[in-house]
Amino acid sequence: MYQILVVEDEEIIRQSIVEEIHRLPFGLVLAGEAGNGKEAIPILKDKPVDIVITDMRMPVCDGRELLRLIEEKGYECEIIVLSEYTNFEYMQQAIHAHVADYLLKPIDPSKLEEILRKTCRRVDEKRRLEINIKDPIDRIFVGAIKKTPAGQMGELFEMYRRLFPQNGLWVSMICVGKDQGELYDGGIQKRLNDLCFEAPFKARIRPYNEGRGMFGLLILIPLPVKAGVTHVYNEWLKEYFRKIKKEFGEQVRIGTGHFSTEIGTFAQTLHHAVRSVEYLVHGRGEIVWYENIERTAHSDMDLSACKIGLQDMIVSKRDLRDQILAAFCRPVQDMEYAYIPALQNAIRDFTFCLERCCQDNGMVININEALQGDCNEIIPNLEWFGEMERFLIRLLDFAWNIVNAQRSLTTKEIIEEIISMVNDKYMEELSLMNFSQKYFINYIYLSRQFKSATGYTFTDFLQKTRMEKARTLIEEYHFDEKDAASMVGYQNVYYFSTAYHKYFKGDKQIG
Repeated sequence: MYQILVVEDEEIIRQSIVEEIHRLPFGLVLAGEAGNGKEAIPILKDKPVDIVITDMRMPVCDGRELLRLIEEKGYECEIIVLSEYTNFEYMQQAIHAHVADYLLKPIDPSKLEEILRKTCRRVDEKRRLEINIKDPIDRIFVGAIKKTPAGQMGELFEMYRRLFPQNGLWVSMICVGKDQGELYDGGIQKRLNDLCFEAPFKARIRPYNEGRGMFGLLILIPLPVKAGVTHVYNEWLKEYFRKIKKEFGEQVRIGTGHFSTEIGTFAQTLHHAVRSVEYLVHGRGEIVWYENIERTAHSDMDLSACKIGLQDMIVSKRDLRDQILAAFCRPVQDMEYAYIPALQNAIRDFTFCLERCCQDNGMVININEALQGDCNEIIPNLEWFGEMERFLIRLLDFAWNIVNAQRSLTTKEIIEEIISMVNDKYMEELSLMNFSQKYFINYIYLSRQFKSATGYTFTDFLQKTRMEKARTLIEEYHFDEKDAASMVGYQNVYYFSTAYHKYFKGDKQIG
């Protein structure tokens, strides 16, 4: 059973989601519904909510504030954000909060079902990890991973205080692997544990269940804080990182928080480690100490050079893919610490900019077709510089193919080709939408240009052509209306006859 809270200010949308929750057959239960974040908090407080589906743009208390409160109060739930392509600022906030998934408006019921099934599997994985945790240190570690409220954590610490040295250090870190599916494989977890046995201090490792391929590693150092101990820890950490990279490849990074000398601050140490692991060092995975990034500003990337390049490529029809890619990648590689969610935001902005540039110049581009998937799902999973680079290359290649297809034809020439094709293939199923896709031109733009050039809408022009061809067949070659109808593309003889006589109404030769 999975308890779901729906937070959406538009009642029609909210009710459609609620109806789907009641309809779907895999144990979904409505924990409650709310029109804004303020109404949602009491429900989260009173009920064991597993999944929150929330809009970001709402009155009184919007989704951004709701996500902050959920994290602040330690509510353990998966979050699905309702998004629109135009809500870029709100989506930035959602990315920072590491939401489980995104659902694009207007809501597709089949997509909602797919995302809910996937999210329920994550809930199942969380529950599985909670079963049979008998080791006291493990219980406290998992409590911190689950963001258990401070009061409950304190009770756990008091229960097992005798096990922990009063003068010891708590050190936590998170390591991330190159592939989420592989990382959760038991063999890899076992190997990471084996490497931990070489540590000079007691260690624990567990999956950090954020759906992002993370492992949490707890190091317990039963010694007072001294410079020598810190040096031993740091040197072991560097060696551990070297061995992980040698065994599992380059796409590994480690974040480590401040040393924690009090049991009660362990959860904060873990939080700092999670934040640290969200940085690339000159575009690469490295060890990141929290003290090196805690004051780092997360300003948005300057994409002005990329945007100018995109506009120039589309308007001038010159191949500027390499220059545009370099304008994005070089600044990232030059950054000592690049914040991954900020890079994801920049890629999302780049994607929207490409889409707008194409549309403004009368070109059709389907971003999801280019990516062979939903960009709202793909972008939040881009954790590595190489993945981001490949993503941008796919987008730029797709856009250039569209530009290149148009490069030798003006709009006037395209319309002339369409007219010629209508005259030759009037008996086939023809539509302006298909032509717009063939020539990668915006449908509305092409429709206006066609009417401006011919004086007819495409539908009227096609009908005019068919009717004139039919008249020739009937009057000059003496075909009956039934045969003429099929020869000019009409399957329904009655419809053709009615349309034919109406079209030539008033002509004395038609009777």
